Amino acid sequence: MFGATNFIGQDKHPGKSTMVLSPSMEDYLEAIFEIEKNKRAVRVKDVSEKLGVTMSSVNGALKNLEAKGLINHEKYEYIELTETGTTQASRISTRHQVIYTFLREILGVNHDTAENDACKIEHVLSPQTMKKLKRYITDEGRRVKGKSKNL
Repeated sequence: MFGATNFIGQDKHPGKSTMVLSPSMEDYLEAIFEIEKNKRAVRVKDVSEKLGVTMSSVNGALKNLEAKGLINHEKYEYIELTETGTTQASRISTRHQVIYTFLREILGVNHDTAENDACKIEHVLSPQTMKKLKRYITDEGRRVKGKSKNL
């Protein structure tokens, strides 16, 4: 399926087979991951504010992510990524950062445009393309700017 990431959920649902995350669910997972890095606890309100969506939309997404074994969340409690969720979210976040870095540092796109475009592109690039993009950024950064990021 174009634009989705396959993974196997293992934490709460060891019998689940390969599942697919939509770009929207990837965005929720990435938002939880990013908030968790900056705060110790993630609340529905935090995710709602970060993504600019309603709290009821967040609650719907959380049910989906919990059913896939990516988060743990009880109503009115904090949201926690499972081990599988953390792994998946980290991968999504890294894809975003690689694309953002390419757009911003190599192409010279302004911050807001690079951020918005990276958020859209991160869902559709193949692992092979990401690997080559990452390598290009590292090589080009060393060659041209001498300040490539450690991705």
